Amino acid sequence: MKFKFAASLACVALVAVTVIGCGKTKTFSGSVSMDGAPLASAGVQLIPEGGGKGVHFSTTDEQGNFTIVEESANPLSAGEYVVVVDKAPTEMGGKSVVADIYRDQKKTPLKMTISDGSTKLPPIELSAHP
Repeated sequence: MKFKFAASLACVALVAVTVIGCGKTKTFSGSVSMDGAPLASAGVQLIPEGGGKGVHFSTTDEQGNFTIVEESANPLSAGEYVVVVDKAPTEMGGKSVVADIYRDQKKTPLKMTISDGSTKLPPIELSAHP
């Protein structure tokens, strides 16, 4: 009886570690500015070039800074990423302050290279009139 209980407990622990992961996550940080000024409350997407797994999202704070906490099931791997930025209008029926080109995954000129071992992302610079 003791063996069955110990074996069951071991199985539950193994499943928990597999599902939850080992808890090793990294926090990446970056910033977004438009014409040199911080862009607050903007949505940022990092999409692996070539359409692989691992799309990451964040929102900028009042200083234009954002963080992405990687998940064990969705790591922010080293490589090339397409960057999409948007900001919701502040009034109903208003238009985003971010130019259409930065908001479209297929048209955006914004790219980012993420290196192994680095958690500081390169700054994202936008122009109001690209």
